[in-house]
Amino acid sequence: MRKLIAKVVMTNTKESHNKVWCGELYDDGLVLTKWGPINGWEKSKPFKKGKNAQAFLIEKMMEKEKKGYETILTENYQ
Repeated sequence: MRKLIAKVVMTNTKESHNKVWCGELYDDGLVLTKWGPINGWEKSKPFKKGKNAQAFLIEKMMEKEKKGYETILTENYQ
């Protein structure tokens, strides 16, 4: 059974964007991303990254920061 080991939630409320992005890291190397308006998720996409999953999630977080997103939640389940 797949186990969630880390979760990050970021928002962008600048310039009336009101968007949310979430990245979830699982123990089997899966990264699940979700995004949409702040009032609910609209889309999601899985990425099977194996050993590179954590680096991939960090890279996505940095991309979002460059676009004006701010981290509002970081959880580690290990």
